Amino acid sequence: HCKGVFCSSGSDKAPAPRVFHAAALWRSQMIIFGGWSAKTKAPTNDIFVWDCEKQLWSGAVETAGTPPSPRLNHTAVIHRDRMIVFGGHNEVDKDADVHILNLLNRQPTWSGPITAHGQVPRPVSNHSACMHGDKMLVFGDNGESSAVFSLDLAVSKLIWKHVEAKGEIPQARLSHTATMVANHMVLLGGERLCSDP
Repeated sequence: HCKGVFCSSGSDKAPAPRVFHAAALWRSQMIIFGGWSAKTKAPTNDIFVWDCEKQLWSGAVETAGTPPSPRLNHTAVIHRDRMIVFGGHNEVDKDADVHILNLLNRQPTWSGPITAHGQVPRPVSNHSACMHGDKMLVFGDNGESSAVFSLDLAVSKLIWKHVEAKGEIPQARLSHTATMVANHMVLLGGERLCSDP
């Protein structure tokens, strides 16, 4: 029995091969958004869902509302029954926009870009993001910064805050991961930009 809004069609409708996309787990479904498509040779803003129980792809998911622009090296996290997409770039310009996909609607519906307030981070890509309670924590920017920002998603007016981290600050990096373990954001791996020619 299909429990979510993304029901598998019974056939394997896998997305085109891609890189630099984002993936998030909602219930028993892995949602992937965007990335650089090997089929179109360009950034995309499509959505596919992998049903972890049936082990089938959904095919391209039709959504309502205005989707984020095609992008890569962005992040996606789940807050309650919504997917939050932040940042990324279109091979030219980086973004600092926030888009929210409501997963409970019969047809998943985009809202955005959402106007956020407070200490808004600069446009970022190749960063990482994870959830801590109702806050999305964001680390880094394409290997150029070790800044941490939080976005409070529990309020109707989204508020960004620059987090003043203490202790030994990780070096700036890109292509890393960030995962919450209890009350700790754990960064793993990544790559540093080389300043030498």
